Amino acid sequence: MNKAITINTHYLKSGELFFAEESTIIETFLGPCVALCVFDLVKRVGGICQFKVPGDNSTWPVDATDNNQAIFAIPNLLREFKKRGSRPENLVLKLVGGTSAGKEQRLGKVIVASGQENIKAAHELIASYNLKIVAESIGGQFGRQLRFFTETGEIQIKKIELNLLADKEKESSLCSEATQVEIGPDRQVHILKATTKIKVMIVDDSTPIRMILRKMIEMNSKLVVIGEAKSAAEAEALMAKELPDVITLDINMPEVDGVTFLRKMMQEKPIPTIMISALNYLESGPVFEALELGAFDYMKKPAFEDLQHISGELHEKIIAAYTSKYVGRISKANNLASFKSPLVVSGKNLDDYILAIGASTGGTKALSDLLTQLPNTVPPIIITQHIPPVFSKAFAERLNQLCKFSVKEAEDGDVLKASQAFIAPGGRHMKVVYQNSKYIIKITDDEPVNRFRPSVDYMFNSLIQHDKLGKKVIALLLTGMGRDGAEGLLKLKELGAKTAAQDESSCVVYGMPKVAYELGAVDEMLSLQDMPKFIVKHLNR
Repeated sequence: MNKAITINTHYLKSGELFFAEESTIIETFLGPCVALCVFDLVKRVGGICQFKVPGDNSTWPVDATDNNQAIFAIPNLLREFKKRGSRPENLVLKLVGGTSAGKEQRLGKVIVASGQENIKAAHELIASYNLKIVAESIGGQFGRQLRFFTETGEIQIKKIELNLLADKEKESSLCSEATQVEIGPDRQVHILKATTKIKVMIVDDSTPIRMILRKMIEMNSKLVVIGEAKSAAEAEALMAKELPDVITLDINMPEVDGVTFLRKMMQEKPIPTIMISALNYLESGPVFEALELGAFDYMKKPAFEDLQHISGELHEKIIAAYTSKYVGRISKANNLASFKSPLVVSGKNLDDYILAIGASTGGTKALSDLLTQLPNTVPPIIITQHIPPVFSKAFAERLNQLCKFSVKEAEDGDVLKASQAFIAPGGRHMKVVYQNSKYIIKITDDEPVNRFRPSVDYMFNSLIQHDKLGKKVIALLLTGMGRDGAEGLLKLKELGAKTAAQDESSCVVYGMPKVAYELGAVDEMLSLQDMPKFIVKHLNR
């Protein structure tokens, strides 16, 4: 199913520097010229410069504005990040271009320096700032078309014959305003001239709830409500006329409940769906069942006072559901390769080890699939899943029925023990402290971290305080939006912990694992089915 979303685009010319604080696609074409793409992982902003000559160190003025020269362009770009409070350790640098043409290569009417000279100048300048380049596409005999996504730091590169560059540059420079980005089934991005909005359908038997949801959704200019239905039958009739991009679906409805409707829809016409729930204990079972059937996520049923408070969260979930490749993919635990080999624990006390896992969107299903594949003998497991109060207790009880070891909602004072897993309670943080020669769980109401409580980083960071743990921690980061857990994972890795993150192909949302990978926090990127082997392998070492 093709999808499209309006986004700003900008065509970058040689000698130009561009910094974006809002989501923008920057496009350019490179021969011997070189482009440096910089992305701040924390502030989620990006910038790019393109230069065609190295420049002369002997004539470096502090306020140089000639961004055709590397010696000026790179410092000027980095200065833009410094102005906005970016920290060097949060910057991701990617270098593109510099085809290995001769000393002077004529490109259109512009004479540029050798690509190798431009690359060398970039490397030397970046090293002088004690920064590292994490990815390169440089040299060679081809030109390059580059697209840089400032909201995510992603780059896309396509090789082009040098003799075609001038025509491509001219064509692209004519279209650099707001355009439509279409993401096809092959995950390729295509720039189109038309614009559109994400089409949302509301399915709920309550008139006031439908009205509130409509108001919340249409507060975002990228979203539009194309229909409202008070029953499954009405929803099917509306969908026969026009298919929505995303559906918000009530759990409890007359005649046909939301889960039953979802099951049928996912078999016939899979559409990204967000379940709307009262978030009480009685609805926890149906919500978890909906997630197993392929629902993207769930959210609290809103009230009038929630219009401003949670509308941003709803917008974020709808856009993420729309752009996710996870539409209707129904995976069951028995689809994973079962891993039944027992742990070899000779000479080891598993109470001295800790398996720490963090997850967010898509995490309840991922955790269920992962934990049910582990044997009955495991080290103490601590889990932070972004989850609301009440649901965490129900989730722990559900896992306790499925797993070969004990699973419970964590309580203040719980002692970490082998063959027992602890789920952070919804709405509260969980950390580990060392008391009386034992590792103890502490539950706190400290301020949210990365907007979340419970927070994965909060849990990971508590393990960093215990030097003696070191190599006895195995830390995993699973599917989820945002970056929570990525920095904590890096700190754990630096202390000797074994770390892994879920790979893109098995994630519902490749957000948190992607940030962790870009930070260098991950020993191995793994599919969900390979994680049990990773855990056992490192315990057996």
